[in-house]
Amino acid sequence: GNKVDCDQVLYATGRKGKTDTLNLESAGVETKGSFIPVDEYSKTNVDGIFAVGDVTDRIALTPVALMEGHSLADTVFGG
Repeated sequence: GNKVDCDQVLYATGRKGKTDTLNLESAGVETKGSFIPVDEYSKTNVDGIFAVGDVTDRIALTPVALMEGHSLADTVFGG
């Protein structure tokens, strides 16, 4: 890698899914803490319910969430 001279470095971790007000238990959607486990197709444990982005148990980065959303739309709507 390359060397970068700088005065400070910011390293942030510990994001949390905002699922507490979604009432997922009434639909039978499994959660692990504040996250929703999904398979490789973004499917939850309930048929017809999908999850993408920061609420999943995957990496929580905006570009990843955008790609997951686009991929899910393509899968569901045949894009």
